[in-house]
Amino acid sequence: MPKHFLCWPLLLGVAVLFSPFIDSRLAIRAATIAELLAAADSTSPRLLEAKVDVARTRAFFGEQRAVPNPTLFGSSEELGNDQASVTERTIGVRQDLGFLWSMGAQRSSASAAVAAVEARYNQERIDIQIDLMSKVQRLQQLIASLQLSDTLERRYAEILLANDAREREGDISGFDAQRVRLESIAVTNRRVTLQTELRELMTHLNRETGLDESTLRAVDIDAIRAPTFTNVDEALTYAESHAPELRFLEANDKAASKSVKAAKLKRLPNFAVGVGQKSNDSDESGLLLEAELELPLFNRRGSALQQARAEQYSATRLHANAKSQLTEVVGSAFERWQEVRQVSNKSLRLDELVNHVNAAHSLYLSGEAGYLELLDAFQSSEEILSASFELAAARIDADLRLREVTGYPILEDK
Repeated sequence: MPKHFLCWPLLLGVAVLFSPFIDSRLAIRAATIAELLAAADSTSPRLLEAKVDVARTRAFFGEQRAVPNPTLFGSSEELGNDQASVTERTIGVRQDLGFLWSMGAQRSSASAAVAAVEARYNQERIDIQIDLMSKVQRLQQLIASLQLSDTLERRYAEILLANDAREREGDISGFDAQRVRLESIAVTNRRVTLQTELRELMTHLNRETGLDESTLRAVDIDAIRAPTFTNVDEALTYAESHAPELRFLEANDKAASKSVKAAKLKRLPNFAVGVGQKSNDSDESGLLLEAELELPLFNRRGSALQQARAEQYSATRLHANAKSQLTEVVGSAFERWQEVRQVSNKSLRLDELVNHVNAAHSLYLSGEAGYLELLDAFQSSEEILSASFELAAARIDADLRLREVTGYPILEDK
């Protein structure tokens, strides 16, 4: 049996895209992509936790910049025997100077740690934005699929009622009626699956953005401008200075290297000096000078250096691996991006598929089409919609993947 004309573009190798229509009862001002991303910045649990990490590291950096507080000390001693005792009092200030050996290295290490955690935050932010765009597109596709499924369910319900009467009158066979009934059950099952996925997706998006379904369904995904790369070399050059993962690994490598230097200097013995005033009951007074030097007998800071060296080795290897793989990763993403952009497409609207379903329904009830033509029309509508969604998903996935590996922003003015 020949397929319906709506299937011809697919059979000829032409991809078909759809622009879902929005129910007028749900029509609202379309949220911009900038508003969507801003909502994620202030709501996403992962980003909020990443912000806490940045604040914690900055606070540690502030501590490393501070000079240790001096210590105030005092004492009172009884000198001599009971008949001729003298009370000697001492008060003074003691300052730890051991920080002088390692303070510069510690500050440099803490500063590098701040740069690394900020780079990690930016990478997390880009990852969340990319995941968010992909899921919003899927949400809009699910809503469109459910609109078509709703139409199919209503039409099947009407057809089943009519088939019961026609079967009793002998106009159709029991096999034909049962075949339509089974397909209606399959449509209902698919609709339940779509609704389950929609609820799970909405829960995730609401947690990440705080926006409701009506706002998310109106986001204009097509407003994203395509990257301006004309060849893979341009993409690679851009990635070398903007790729979020590479920037984080580079900053983390530098931070680990400076941590090793700081750990080495912290092994030096601590040193403190004090100055004070002594006085006694005989109105005698004098100046007290003291110095304390730690004896590094037990090497108690050696484990910190070993840990710093292990972290440096790991950070250096990860950075080197990412740099060596950058050309292949960017090249693969760019090639895939070009492939999906070159696929031919023809724009159709969802309401055209709904009209096609309604037309097949009318022809069947009027006896102008048999149940095979009816099932073919209903099934082809779902298949074409699904195929269009697969192409749309492939397009945005390739686009987002290229942005992920190069660091190209979703919004160029960001």
